[in-house]
Amino acid sequence: MKTGLRHTLIFLLLFVFSGNIYSEIIAIPEDFNTIQAGVDNAQEGDTVLVDRGLYRETVLFNGTNLTLASQFLITNDPDDINSTIIDGNQNGSVVRLDRGESEESLIIGFTIQNGSGSIDAENDVSGGGVHLHDASPRLSHLNVINNTAWYAAGIYYELGADSYTEYCLISGNTASIAGGGFDSYNADPTLVNCTITDNEALRGGGVYLYLDCDVSLVNTIIWANRPQEVLFSGTGEANSITISYSNLMGGINAIQSNNNGAISWGDGNMSFDPVFVDAENGDFRLSQNSPLIDAGDPQSELDEDNTWTDMGALTFLHGREDIPRITIPSDNVSFSLTEVGGNSVYQFDIRNSGYSDLTVENAVISEDNRGQFSADFPENTTLEPGEIIDFEIIFSPDSIGMFEAEFITFSDDPHWGEVRVDLNGQGIQRGGRHLWVVPDDLHDIQSAIDYSQDGDTIKVQPGTYNENINFNGKSILVSSTFLETRDPEKIERTIIRGDMSTAVVSFENGEGVNSVLSGFTITNGRDGIYCEGSSPIIKHCVITDNHAVNTIGGGFILRDNSAPIITFCTIAGNSARWGGGIYGNNGVIVELANSIMFDNEPYQAYFSSTNARNSIHTLYSDVFGGPQSIRRNNNCNLAWSNTTISEDPLFRNADRADYNLTWDIFPRDPSKSPCIDTADRRQLDDPDNSRADMGAVYFDQRVFPDLSLDRENIEFPETPVGQTSTQQILISNDGGLPLFISEQSIITIEGPPFISVRDGGEEVIIPPDSIYISEIIFSPWIETGYSAIYRIESNDPDQRVLEIPVTGGLSVEGKSSELPTELSITEIFPNPSNSATLIRFYSPRNEVVSLNLYSLTGVSYPLLGEQMVNVGFRSVSFDAKEFASGVYFVVLGNGDVFEVRKVMIVK
Repeated sequence: MKTGLRHTLIFLLLFVFSGNIYSEIIAIPEDFNTIQAGVDNAQEGDTVLVDRGLYRETVLFNGTNLTLASQFLITNDPDDINSTIIDGNQNGSVVRLDRGESEESLIIGFTIQNGSGSIDAENDVSGGGVHLHDASPRLSHLNVINNTAWYAAGIYYELGADSYTEYCLISGNTASIAGGGFDSYNADPTLVNCTITDNEALRGGGVYLYLDCDVSLVNTIIWANRPQEVLFSGTGEANSITISYSNLMGGINAIQSNNNGAISWGDGNMSFDPVFVDAENGDFRLSQNSPLIDAGDPQSELDEDNTWTDMGALTFLHGREDIPRITIPSDNVSFSLTEVGGNSVYQFDIRNSGYSDLTVENAVISEDNRGQFSADFPENTTLEPGEIIDFEIIFSPDSIGMFEAEFITFSDDPHWGEVRVDLNGQGIQRGGRHLWVVPDDLHDIQSAIDYSQDGDTIKVQPGTYNENINFNGKSILVSSTFLETRDPEKIERTIIRGDMSTAVVSFENGEGVNSVLSGFTITNGRDGIYCEGSSPIIKHCVITDNHAVNTIGGGFILRDNSAPIITFCTIAGNSARWGGGIYGNNGVIVELANSIMFDNEPYQAYFSSTNARNSIHTLYSDVFGGPQSIRRNNNCNLAWSNTTISEDPLFRNADRADYNLTWDIFPRDPSKSPCIDTADRRQLDDPDNSRADMGAVYFDQRVFPDLSLDRENIEFPETPVGQTSTQQILISNDGGLPLFISEQSIITIEGPPFISVRDGGEEVIIPPDSIYISEIIFSPWIETGYSAIYRIESNDPDQRVLEIPVTGGLSVEGKSSELPTELSITEIFPNPSNSATLIRFYSPRNEVVSLNLYSLTGVSYPLLGEQMVNVGFRSVSFDAKEFASGVYFVVLGNGDVFEVRKVMIVK
């Protein structure tokens, strides 16, 4: 092993640091090429000192208490942290200690990245960056970034890992299940001056606590983690967390305890934007205008610039000004729902984070709603540097409704003398009520759930609700107005839209069959519905467009003995790496009845190969792809009843999430959707009095096609023998189902068969709310009178056959008509328009014409390209809905003659 002046200097520094005269310095890469080789050759109290560089390896301590350090230990240069990188190369936990190492072990001054976790005590893959199992080393000045695992992508504190962690940046880590930043499992870690930001997990994106944890956070930033900043498991022994002088996005409300633990919310906490230098590009230093500078615990050691400690891992160095500085925890206080005549109390504080006395002269509530809010702050209060004063802001509503005001303080802070804090609260009165309407009574679904009691009903009006909701263990019914109307449009128009960070709807606190979700479209979640140890009823819901990228889930995640009843649901268009429609793990029992599973990727259902055996029972359902679309991994019992089918459900437009069933040529065509009239006969009939359909949205057999024409007769002008006139007729379908025109014909009453239907009156299908232009042709070859009937046969049940007369005068050889002598537009209807628009024009001869629509900016939209037309009238239509509102010009021309008409499009 090499020794020399450099090693001697290091030895002297470490002797001062550790007091161990027998410790040895192992230099990497001088003494060994890898860090692991250095650790393997170290003895108790040794130091493995690592030069700058990229080390692609994983490091496993061997039970020896030692120091693993970069040159930062000597230089205190942050660049040594950034430039000394241990890269796990997705080959396990980057650093793992699992042999009882104590606080005598120190890891300091590294970037730890690209780990993928290792097997933990529960046989899961955990601890992508650092995995501590029954080991409590000191972690200091680390960047734990861009790691993955099932649990604890950043740091895993497991089974007695009571580590002291300081000045660590934990960012960009992704856990497929829980604990993006860190996960504590039956351990009591303390984190001081850490920054935990931009981490992600299925649960607990920042912090996840499970099983009797006691976590302490001081001077720490927890910000912009997805989906939750801090989450307690809803099962296992209760947890606790103590937070002081820390900045938490969303404040105390961002800690979701799941009624399974205690939150100790200490002094000095805040919920302000940290104002990072460039968070988007991974620079989490504080900007000079960050409110977190000098905002740490005044009892903490001063920063190296002799100022109060900052919050977070990365110190902002600046000059000290001997002036007062007022610091508040938040500029917005939202009170929980409060009973009229009662009150809610918010603990607020004001702190002097400056370096001379701060005098707060007065604190008042703004005049608006002053009677609803009050504060007990004493006037002319002087705070010494670092001193903090706690007081209460109280909301006492005297009536039902929303209330807003401001809490205003005046002080001698030269930079922020007047501080305004927004206050808002809602007064409500329960009385004997058990029905709550959203948004009439409460503005969002989660607020209604939080206020409700077991046995209550929450009725949600149509609308899009941008939120992720959690039943929180309550036995309640949450339903759209489909419950009372049975109108399938209420399902389509009552949407719970998540933020893609987690499940849209969660059941994770032992909910049973008295917890019911009914009549919604559940969309835009990482998962649609999440059940952990819960067995709710989900009915009449469309679960679509939920995507768990590179992880489990999709439509449903079911875990830990969950046994939900899923009935009359459509689960379609969801995706995940493992799952798609449904993912199940650890003893789940799925009952899928009267439902449709379609176009979920990669599977309609997927069951984990590990943990307790699962089961799924399908009946009166359509599972597209059949039993092979359910991936069982030899760990799932499948009961596939003979009432289950595996056919294309024939949705109206699955690509656009339109999951209405179709019966294209109702009621003549027997090839209807296989899901119509095929649900369980024992269930309530559909509102059209037919047997219930599979899926969430039934096919209403009371809806029909509806044929109408734009005129009651057809009259041709006088036409010279040997020439041709045409008339166009608009056939509209004003109904809710496709209109099938099976035949168009001309029945001659008087005269030769001069009249015909272009293209022989071929079969036509006209979609709902659409039009079709049919062309009737008159070609006389002798001079005589004529009359006939135009006949249409269709599937309109009210008029299977529709006839209108075709009439006219004599056709005279060589005699000119009194019609226009030039090419001309005769009609634009309707005008103004916001739908299908008809343009009718007349051509006095057989000629080539063009028809275009022009915007005011000169953009041309061809309606009829250069085309030969016969003498007579002709019609062209376009859909005004495809154009922006405004003035347009219709231009008809033949090269010599041009006619321009104005048309107005409105929306």
